Amino acid sequence: MSTPKDILIEAIKEHLLERIESLGFEFNESQLKIKRKRGDFSQEIWFRGSKNNMGVEIVDFEYQFVITHSKYKKLLKDLGEKIYSSSSIIQGNNEALKLCDRSKQIGFGYDFVKMSHKEIMDDIYKNLMTAGIPYFKANDSEEKIANDSSGDEKIDFLIYLGEYQKALEQCEYSFAEFDKLSDSDKTRFSFLMDKWNRKYEYIKRITGANTQYSQ
Repeated sequence: MSTPKDILIEAIKEHLLERIESLGFEFNESQLKIKRKRGDFSQEIWFRGSKNNMGVEIVDFEYQFVITHSKYKKLLKDLGEKIYSSSSIIQGNNEALKLCDRSKQIGFGYDFVKMSHKEIMDDIYKNLMTAGIPYFKANDSEEKIANDSSGDEKIDFLIYLGEYQKALEQCEYSFAEFDKLSDSDKTRFSFLMDKWNRKYEYIKRITGANTQYSQ
């Protein structure tokens, strides 16, 4: 008897794989991931099944566009961050993802029992072309991440590129914004200040800078 995973794999092979292979993507059946490499970046489509999936009666899957960087986890470790299995994931500039049309995903993603499998794969391909590919293109270099992302990733990739002065300035901007918070919010988000301080001290240690931020 087919499993929900078998049904998804068959649908991808029959209705999607040929089209995405022409774009340089490969399908990893065991991981349920579609990937293509661009330097140290991996541009991916992840599939996740509902915890309620059962045999051929309940077959629900959702997907997401994901970018990982092969050296990001090591950078975070060097910066003193706690490392997770998801630490290589980059959010980047995600404006393009707003173009993703989820209207055919009712409940937990797509219902493979009620919907045509070709219709589902056509919808995924449409969203890949209108939202996924533009998202991948907007985040396919370290320079783009450093320039166009925000928060921690911006600081991290400025450090990665050796743009230490800009990284220091971004840390100082984050400190200044944090100072505007109420006392209760400062307590609530103190972990952010801890992260920024670690990055700040790392840059100073690497560069030998004697800059001191007055908090």
